[in-house]
Amino acid sequence: MRSEILINAPVEETYDALLEYDKFAELSDSFTESRYIEPAEDGSPRIYTRIEGCIWFFCRVIERYAILQLEPKTKITAIGDPELSDANMSVESWVLSAADEATTRIDYSHDIETGFWVPPLIGTLIMKRTIRKGALEAAVRVETLAHQSLAEQGRLADDAEHESSE
Repeated sequence: MRSEILINAPVEETYDALLEYDKFAELSDSFTESRYIEPAEDGSPRIYTRIEGCIWFFCRVIERYAILQLEPKTKITAIGDPELSDANMSVESWVLSAADEATTRIDYSHDIETGFWVPPLIGTLIMKRTIRKGALEAAVRVETLAHQSLAEQGRLADDAEHESSE
């Protein structure tokens, strides 16, 4: 799946919001659990996510353990560990760029080969539609997290300015 998403927040805050895996379950109704787990041997961050969803009568829990590859403020890639996950292959990436000073363009992609049976044809179409819907929900929530970060920074800046004037 591929999509382009515009977020009404600067790149830095959007990037930081996307890395809040402890809050990722808040990004989409499909995520029931998400968190950082122990880092990889090389120190790279690792994550766990649990997704629950249904395609008509076919319901499934999908667990994913992944390592994060980070290019600060420009790219996040989550590579699933097939030995611990319910997918034989999973590579998800967010590439961020400034559309303008206050807007971030995210080029999102998720390549996945499930480790379980998906109903042919219609199942694949519904799965893509479900992922797309989840991505749009997540975009709105990422934007909210980024705005919260900006508001907190504004409060911190106002507090610092207030303290320095006393």
